[in-house]
Amino acid sequence: MKTLQAKPDSPTRYRVRGQRLRNLIHCLLVGASAFAGAACASTGGERADLPSNRIITEAQLNEISVTHLYEAVQRLRPGWLQSSSPRRAALGSGIVVAMNGSYFGMVGSLREISPVDVVELRFLEGGEAEPMIMGLRPGQHVDGAIMVQMRGRD
Repeated sequence: MKTLQAKPDSPTRYRVRGQRLRNLIHCLLVGASAFAGAACASTGGERADLPSNRIITEAQLNEISVTHLYEAVQRLRPGWLQSSSPRRAALGSGIVVAMNGSYFGMVGSLREISPVDVVELRFLEGGEAEPMIMGLRPGQHVDGAIMVQMRGRD
């Protein structure tokens, strides 16, 4: 098979070189605009329709059929149920549950709460959670807390 080579100063050679340059510029522009679009989207904060992995919304609870919150968390955010240290969990300093800001119990107590009147579940890390929970024993440290926000009853 014989390949055709353009002569060093022929118009064909410049046409090929010009087309390659246009293709390169096009690829760079497309790539740059995609990158800029992603960067703009990421600086706009969280989108309202994409909940954080630290929150379970009422809408998410309504989409699944469960009898208690432990089952809901197990299905939607199983990582919330795992303490970083089995020893700490055995000492009562693992994952705790707070209802409307008050200590409710250890993570197993989620089995006692129906999802019916729950507005939101939020996971907080230990140091972030401790000052926000009323009723913790003095000096009690927790690995994390599942904060249950219930709908107010009239």
